[in-house]
Amino acid sequence: MSIPTATLPPRPKTASGPWRSSHAAKADAVQWTNQRNLRILLEHLTAALLEEKPDDPLVFIREFLEEYKEKKEAHPTPSLRGRGGGGGGRPSTAETEGRPGTSASAGGAKGEVALDKMRQDCAHWQELYQEQRAAASKLEEEIRELEAALA
Repeated sequence: MSIPTATLPPRPKTASGPWRSSHAAKADAVQWTNQRNLRILLEHLTAALLEEKPDDPLVFIREFLEEYKEKKEAHPTPSLRGRGGGGGGRPSTAETEGRPGTSASAGGAKGEVALDKMRQDCAHWQELYQEQRAAASKLEEEIRELEAALA
């Protein structure tokens, strides 16, 4: 399905102006997408589109992103890169050094709270891992079936 360019919104202009080189532009783009985990989101979106093959992909994409946003708001996760676009990133070690109560080993109530938060995060990531592992197993089985059918 082709989308007429007249229906697309105009491309936003960059606040930082033109880059000195395409290498700088690529580095900026990679950093920005990594900070926001966009590659993972787009991989999940693409996989869902290819699996569902909806008649109206734009409606499907909108619903997918709305569901993603609801899940993210219900279960915010810390950014893996120390900076989150709304995921509530963790401060770096340099930011927390010297501040009392910023690690579980600091002791006291703040240390216990931090440890509990780490345990919750660990459980959350284990759950996500299991979901991804199940999806991978399903895809591996489909690949085996397709290879057998081609043989």
